[in-house]
Amino acid sequence: MSKISASGQSLGYFYQEDRCLVWLLRSKPGDMVVFEKMGDVGVEKPDGSVVSEEDKSGTASNPIANRTIALWKSLSNWLDAILATQIHLPQTQFVLSVLQDHKGEWAQAMHDANTVDQAMELVQRLRKEFGQRPPAHGIKGYADRVLCKSNESTVLELIRRFHLETGSGHSMDAIRADFIEANQNIDASEADNLIESCIGWVHGEIMRQLEGGSGYAVIPVEQYRARLRELTLKLRDDRVLSSYVSRPPENEVDTTVHSQAVFLRQLELIEYSEERFEAARNFLWARSDITAWLEKGLVDQNGIDKFTTQLTECYKIHNKKSRLQYAGNEIAMGQDTYLACIQENVELEGKKIGDGSRFIPGVYHHLADEQHVGWHPRFQELLARDEAA
Repeated sequence: MSKISASGQSLGYFYQEDRCLVWLLRSKPGDMVVFEKMGDVGVEKPDGSVVSEEDKSGTASNPIANRTIALWKSLSNWLDAILATQIHLPQTQFVLSVLQDHKGEWAQAMHDANTVDQAMELVQRLRKEFGQRPPAHGIKGYADRVLCKSNESTVLELIRRFHLETGSGHSMDAIRADFIEANQNIDASEADNLIESCIGWVHGEIMRQLEGGSGYAVIPVEQYRARLRELTLKLRDDRVLSSYVSRPPENEVDTTVHSQAVFLRQLELIEYSEERFEAARNFLWARSDITAWLEKGLVDQNGIDKFTTQLTECYKIHNKKSRLQYAGNEIAMGQDTYLACIQENVELEGKKIGDGSRFIPGVYHHLADEQHVGWHPRFQELLARDEAA
């Protein structure tokens, strides 16, 4: 087997798995998506209706060109399954799915034939085409079977129920579109990670069942949705930095409050001394959180540095606004800047902070302690006086 044909077969197999996920996204509770049972992929619904799908990756050639084996073999396989009562024609939708955006005149005409009369007109046209230019040897057996008059009524209904679906060449495009449509409660920024996880889960579920010797796999939609919920919760947990440390001991808080910490003096300068206990608690808690996250490898020092830089930039913006709004009233300027800063909601390395309402104020107190930020518009001058006194 050539490398090209082997890679094409691998792509075809993976495309089938991707199509399983597409149908899991499109289907409703009670539906079951099946792999290698009624064609390449299928859907069984509680009311007895089914979808039977044939999948074509089409890397080397156009699988829906008028005179291709792929097209006529798919039609012939469906016809055989109907005649063998493996597929109940009146309740089946037949889908031919192609990974690439290939074009096929006859395949499109079958897709467009919504009535028996339209299907009959197409069949007569195809018989005429093959009468004028007979099909190649590899196609002839399939085409003759599909177009013979003894199977005509069955074939007309098959064509009426035929649906063609072509893609962009990237199966993720179709999956992403269906995923976002089916999960509007999930943020678009989460979609790609969840899709990759779902693809992996579908593959694992199919392999588990095939290895069990069943010859096919069945995935209930409810099972998929339960797994998606688990994956979503896990992803969101991974995107949230939760605290791993306990509330700072009150004796430590009390010691900090009665120290000569610069961040506490900064609060005094804007007449917010009543917040010193909460400020001391957040100051200590933020320091412990950062230490724990660094030790666990959840963040790195470079991420911490970028985070504090971003908070400093936010401070500059708020400070400028406060100076314009409260010109001439230094205390009001400082209070407004402080309150705006501690209500910031900045992410750390793309992760939300589980309790940002105390962590971000705590980090700002560290910045204030190092005089990277200051609440009073003349904080540097006033703190320098303290040192000189």
